[in-house]
Amino acid sequence: MIFATSLGEEETGMAGLAGLVSDYMLNGNAVPLAATLLLAFAQALIAFGAAMLFSRYLLNPVFRTLAATRNDEAFTAFTLLLVLAAACATAVIGLSLTLGAFLAGLAVSGTPFRHQVQTEMGPFRGLLLSFFFISVGLSIDLPGLMRNLPLVVIAAFGILIIKTALGYIAARVNGWSVPGATQLATLLAQGSEFTLVILSLASITANMPPALMGSLIAAIALSLALAPSWAMLGGKLSRELARRKQVTMETASEPVGERPVIVIGMTAAGRLAVDALADFDIPYIATDGDPDRFLSAVADGYNVSFGDASNVKLMDAVGGSNARAVVLGKARYEVSKEVTPGLTRRFPDLIRLVAVETIQDLDRYLELNVRAHLVASEPKGIEMVADMLRVLGVPDEDLADWLTREADLFTIGEASDRQEKADEPDDLEEEAIEAA
Repeated sequence: MIFATSLGEEETGMAGLAGLVSDYMLNGNAVPLAATLLLAFAQALIAFGAAMLFSRYLLNPVFRTLAATRNDEAFTAFTLLLVLAAACATAVIGLSLTLGAFLAGLAVSGTPFRHQVQTEMGPFRGLLLSFFFISVGLSIDLPGLMRNLPLVVIAAFGILIIKTALGYIAARVNGWSVPGATQLATLLAQGSEFTLVILSLASITANMPPALMGSLIAAIALSLALAPSWAMLGGKLSRELARRKQVTMETASEPVGERPVIVIGMTAAGRLAVDALADFDIPYIATDGDPDRFLSAVADGYNVSFGDASNVKLMDAVGGSNARAVVLGKARYEVSKEVTPGLTRRFPDLIRLVAVETIQDLDRYLELNVRAHLVASEPKGIEMVADMLRVLGVPDEDLADWLTREADLFTIGEASDRQEKADEPDDLEEEAIEAA
């Protein structure tokens, strides 16, 4: 407003958004809803940009410092502080507290520590999500809702129908079959929680009639309540379509070709597995709970997430239920023995592979139904990686070419250098921060 008035009418022509808002405010008039929405959008855009810059240049170094302390509680405390600080920052500039918390989550999701933070914040997630929806319910004007009940019901079903149609079109464009696209579209048809965040912006609530605001919130809440039944209906319809067309129906999860392989531990064997997956364009998720190995891998350009994989909740966070296989870069038999019963119950079809250095570990891992391979040649873990590629369906001819290429790289020293870095990680925190 100050910028616009300092330019004067000749510069702004009173046609620009800032000039329009300043003119109305200086004359004591109510600001039009369209201008308010555009201002709110501009503020939100600036906030999103600030969150991305904060994540890239400030948040990563802080989390790396916390990782070096090996203190899990520090992640929880700092994340809570980050959420509260972001909420207060957005409130100061006139946006909602909820949007600030959302931006904090967005900033964390852009760091390699997102899975660890998600695991540590798990106990808070369900409780705070419940409070969020309770606050949504309390914001509904029940008398106004009853007066506008037909409009609310029509709006709720309109949301479901329109989003189902758009989701179906998007799925078909991306190659889904008719049954699969139907199921996916009905699963994603409900109103989004972020819409409720937008509606809670102070500038919008101040300029939108209370009756309309209450009706919109009620319509979105009703669409969320109807989502399970709508998805069930979509599932039945998709199965019927699959039966009639006699085609294989995709589930709402990722297609098999897009399901990732989880690599745990960026040791020499773990790095070799990641390199192989990247060479064959197979999606993967790499994690490491050792700060030194993690920082060394990041400094060498690997895409790694920080976290202790012995925590079953971390497996959930990184998508263990949808993984094609898990590669153990470092053999830790006692940990594997402890988590095997839980993993078998939760992920019965999960394939696990490990490279071991002793016959004793080989026998013990085989008893746990883990595809164990004794390290017998260089580079370390090549036998395990070859078996991994076979399990993933890589043709034998391509596999033979890759093995020959890796052997040549090891002979001239490139693979050897990679293993030395993985086996003896130095203190590379400053280099990792620059690389990120």
